[in-house]
Amino acid sequence: MTSRENIAFPREIAGDAREIVDATVAKVADRLKIRPEYLEKQAGILPAGIKQLVAIGRAENRESSLFIMDEPLV
Repeated sequence: MTSRENIAFPREIAGDAREIVDATVAKVADRLKIRPEYLEKQAGILPAGIKQLVAIGRAENRESSLFIMDEPLV
């Protein structure tokens, strides 16, 4: 699964249209400063800090009002 697919997953499961999924992924990636080349890479080859950003992006893409994080961020 690429970083883009990982961030998009919550919206896809919710049944959102492809245009909405793509727009929300772009918005989240921009807000978290995830470079476009990282969005096309598999998680296993990403630096640890980028993996954390992708995980935060996936959570943020759920549009929750509260996030509880149990470990410090890089």
